Amino acid sequence: MQNKISVCVSLMQEVAKNKNAVIENEREASRNNVFFTTYTIFAEAVKSYLTVQKYFDFHASEGTDQLLRTLMSETAQIFQAQKVINPQKYRDQVQKCTDALKKEWTEISANYASQPREDLGILKMITPNKMLISQLIQKLTGCQSWPVSAESAAEYLQAQQKAAELLAEMHFDANISAFLSKVKAGNAVLADLTSEVTTWLTENRLMDKIFLRIQV
Repeated sequence: MQNKISVCVSLMQEVAKNKNAVIENEREASRNNVFFTTYTIFAEAVKSYLTVQKYFDFHASEGTDQLLRTLMSETAQIFQAQKVINPQKYRDQVQKCTDALKKEWTEISANYASQPREDLGILKMITPNKMLISQLIQKLTGCQSWPVSAESAAEYLQAQQKAAELLAEMHFDANISAFLSKVKAGNAVLADLTSEVTTWLTENRLMDKIFLRIQV
């Protein structure tokens, strides 16, 4: 009888041990899932950061840069130890880092090629090359959203060069831009039709595309 009780106790202990092992395995699987999902996001952020550093000489603020370096060190330690201790903390820190990078990049990239984009937008009103200009504008704004790929960065630089060539080819300078801006806003007057503007419109066969209106 005593032997049977001992066997029963041993079996119960073994079952409890196995159950605990299963629970711990499930917890470890959950921690690993959180870590690897977060790591994918972090790796994409690092890749984007290296891209904008290379193509735009962009550098994050000191605090964001330090957080990025800390996370890179922690990530390397996790892979070395092959064990995730606190994936939720890691996830929160990665979220904080990526949010900061996105915010800083969005703020500074809004100024990239702002004048060429504005000039192309004005030129689009009166030129037959509307499709080309639309494509250039799209590529000039394509790298403003985060994350930034190497492809969109390269396309941006190509579009920037093409836009500069197009505007130079048409002798599109600040005076012409100012005049057409007034036309677009509906407040251009005859005095704005200087000899330079008239010559430019004639050379580009645009005289019949500009309309002024009488205001009483």
